[in-house]
Amino acid sequence: YFLGDDDLLEIIGNSQEPGKVLGHVAKMFAGIASARSDNTNLPEDTLTRFDAMVSKDGEVVPFHLPIEVKKNMAVKVWLKQIEERMQSTLALLLEQAVSEDKSSEVSTASDEGKKAFVEWAKKFPAQVMILATLINWSMSVDKVLKADGDTVKELETV
Repeated sequence: YFLGDDDLLEIIGNSQEPGKVLGHVAKMFAGIASARSDNTNLPEDTLTRFDAMVSKDGEVVPFHLPIEVKKNMAVKVWLKQIEERMQSTLALLLEQAVSEDKSSEVSTASDEGKKAFVEWAKKFPAQVMILATLINWSMSVDKVLKADGDTVKELETV
Protein backbone atom coordinates (compact mmCIF):
# COMPACT_ATOMS: atom_id res chain seq x y z
CA TYR A 1 0.00 0.00 0.00
CA PHE A 2 1.10 3.52 -0.72
CA LEU A 3 0.77 6.58 1.46
CA GLY A 4 0.98 10.00 -0.11
CA ASP A 5 3.08 12.81 1.33
CA ASP A 6 0.03 14.43 2.94
CA ASP A 7 -0.93 11.19 4.72
CA LEU A 8 2.62 10.60 5.89
CA LEU A 9 2.97 14.14 7.23
CA GLU A 10 -0.36 13.85 9.05
CA ILE A 11 0.67 10.53 10.64
CA ILE A 12 4.02 11.93 11.79
CA GLY A 13 2.44 15.18 12.99
CA ASN A 14 -0.20 13.34 15.02
CA SER A 15 2.05 10.65 16.45
CA GLN A 16 0.88 11.49 19.98
CA GLU A 17 -2.78 11.28 18.93
CA PRO A 18 -3.44 7.65 17.93
CA GLY A 19 -7.09 8.36 17.13
CA LYS A 20 -6.09 10.68 14.29
CA VAL A 21 -3.54 8.19 12.95
CA LEU A 22 -6.16 5.42 12.86
CA GLY A 23 -7.86 7.21 9.98
CA HIS A 24 -4.94 6.12 7.81
CA VAL A 25 -4.80 2.47 8.90
CA ALA A 26 -7.00 1.31 6.01
CA LYS A 27 -4.42 2.73 3.59
CA MET A 28 -1.60 0.81 5.27
CA PHE A 29 -3.10 -2.64 5.93
CA ALA A 30 -5.34 -4.78 3.73
CA GLY A 31 -8.60 -5.88 5.31
CA ILE A 32 -8.49 -3.60 8.33
CA ALA A 33 -10.26 -0.27 8.57
CA SER A 34 -9.36 0.66 12.13
CA ALA A 35 -8.46 -0.59 15.58
CA ARG A 36 -10.73 -0.43 18.62
CA SER A 37 -9.39 1.82 21.32
CA ASP A 38 -9.99 1.19 25.03
CA ASN A 39 -9.12 4.12 27.28
CA THR A 40 -10.37 2.72 30.61
CA ASN A 41 -7.98 2.22 33.53
CA LEU A 42 -4.88 3.29 31.60
CA PRO A 43 -1.56 3.85 33.35
CA GLU A 44 -0.49 7.49 33.46
CA ASP A 45 2.16 7.11 30.74
CA THR A 46 -0.23 5.42 28.29
CA LEU A 47 -2.17 7.25 25.56
CA THR A 48 -4.49 4.43 24.60
CA ARG A 49 -4.89 0.66 24.41
CA PHE A 50 -5.88 -1.08 21.20
CA ASP A 51 -7.77 -4.27 21.98
CA ALA A 52 -9.25 -5.26 18.60
CA MET A 53 -9.05 -4.76 14.86
CA VAL A 54 -12.08 -3.66 12.87
CA SER A 55 -12.58 -4.80 9.28
CA LYS A 56 -13.94 -2.66 6.47
CA ASP A 57 -17.22 -4.58 6.87
CA GLY A 58 -17.43 -3.74 10.58
CA GLU A 59 -16.36 -7.16 11.87
CA VAL A 60 -14.50 -6.76 15.17
CA VAL A 61 -11.71 -9.23 15.94
CA PRO A 62 -10.19 -8.90 19.43
CA PHE A 63 -6.40 -9.05 19.60
CA HIS A 64 -5.07 -11.97 21.65
CA LEU A 65 -3.00 -9.38 23.56
CA PRO A 66 -3.83 -5.66 23.66
CA ILE A 67 -1.39 -3.03 22.43
CA GLU A 68 -0.58 -0.19 24.80
CA VAL A 69 0.54 3.04 23.15
CA LYS A 70 2.86 4.91 25.52
CA LYS A 71 3.25 8.70 25.47
CA ASN A 72 6.81 8.72 24.11
CA MET A 73 6.35 5.77 21.74
CA ALA A 74 7.16 6.40 18.08
CA VAL A 75 4.18 5.98 15.76
CA LYS A 76 6.08 3.46 13.62
CA VAL A 77 6.59 1.26 16.70
CA TRP A 78 2.94 0.91 17.62
CA LEU A 79 1.87 0.61 13.97
CA LYS A 80 4.35 -2.26 13.64
CA GLN A 81 2.84 -3.79 16.79
CA ILE A 82 -0.61 -3.56 15.23
CA GLU A 83 0.67 -5.35 12.12
CA GLU A 84 2.33 -8.11 14.16
CA ARG A 85 -0.69 -8.48 16.46
CA MET A 86 -3.03 -8.77 13.46
CA GLN A 87 -0.91 -11.58 12.04
CA SER A 88 -0.44 -13.48 15.29
CA THR A 89 -4.10 -13.12 16.31
CA LEU A 90 -5.35 -14.42 12.95
CA ALA A 91 -2.82 -17.27 13.01
CA LEU A 92 -4.00 -18.33 16.47
CA LEU A 93 -7.65 -18.08 15.44
CA LEU A 94 -7.00 -20.14 12.30
CA GLU A 95 -5.21 -22.83 14.27
CA GLN A 96 -8.10 -22.97 16.74
CA ALA A 97 -10.73 -22.99 13.97
CA VAL A 98 -9.02 -25.82 12.08
CA SER A 99 -8.75 -27.96 15.20
CA GLU A 100 -12.38 -27.32 16.24
CA ASP A 101 -13.99 -27.75 12.81
CA LYS A 102 -15.90 -31.03 12.80
CA SER A 103 -17.87 -30.39 9.59
CA SER A 104 -15.78 -32.93 7.70
CA GLU A 105 -16.57 -35.57 10.32
CA VAL A 106 -20.26 -34.83 10.93
CA SER A 107 -22.86 -34.75 8.20
CA THR A 108 -24.23 -31.25 7.72
CA ALA A 109 -27.29 -32.83 6.10
CA SER A 110 -28.82 -33.45 9.52
CA ASP A 111 -30.29 -30.68 11.66
CA GLU A 112 -27.83 -31.52 14.42
CA GLY A 113 -24.89 -31.29 12.01
CA LYS A 114 -26.12 -27.97 10.61
CA LYS A 115 -26.58 -26.56 14.12
CA ALA A 116 -23.07 -27.65 15.19
CA PHE A 117 -21.56 -26.11 12.05
CA VAL A 118 -23.37 -22.78 12.55
CA GLU A 119 -22.32 -22.64 16.22
CA TRP A 120 -18.71 -23.30 15.21
CA ALA A 121 -18.84 -20.76 12.37
CA LYS A 122 -20.14 -17.99 14.66
CA LYS A 123 -17.09 -18.35 16.92
CA PHE A 124 -14.62 -17.13 14.29
CA PRO A 125 -14.14 -14.21 11.90
CA ALA A 126 -15.68 -14.95 8.51
CA GLN A 127 -12.45 -15.30 6.52
CA VAL A 128 -10.84 -17.46 9.21
CA MET A 129 -13.89 -19.74 9.26
CA ILE A 130 -13.89 -20.08 5.47
CA LEU A 131 -10.16 -20.80 5.34
CA ALA A 132 -10.40 -23.37 8.16
CA THR A 133 -13.21 -25.16 6.31
CA LEU A 134 -11.15 -25.25 3.11
CA ILE A 135 -8.07 -26.54 4.95
CA ASN A 136 -10.03 -29.32 6.63
CA TRP A 137 -11.77 -30.24 3.37
CA SER A 138 -8.40 -30.42 1.59
CA MET A 139 -6.93 -32.58 4.36
CA SER A 140 -9.96 -34.90 4.18
CA VAL A 141 -9.64 -35.29 0.41
CA ASP A 142 -5.89 -35.92 0.76
CA LYS A 143 -6.54 -38.56 3.42
CA VAL A 144 -9.08 -40.36 1.22
CA LEU A 145 -6.79 -40.27 -1.82
CA LYS A 146 -3.91 -41.77 0.15
CA ALA A 147 -6.02 -44.51 1.76
CA ASP A 148 -6.71 -47.92 0.29
CA GLY A 149 -10.32 -48.65 -0.50
CA ASP A 150 -13.22 -47.33 -2.55
CA THR A 151 -11.89 -43.82 -3.23
CA VAL A 152 -14.91 -42.67 -5.25
CA LYS A 153 -17.39 -43.71 -2.55
CA GLU A 154 -15.31 -42.16 0.22
CA LEU A 155 -14.85 -38.90 -1.73
CA GLU A 156 -18.64 -38.58 -1.96
CA THR A 157 -18.77 -38.28 1.83
CA VAL A 158 -16.09 -35.58 2.07
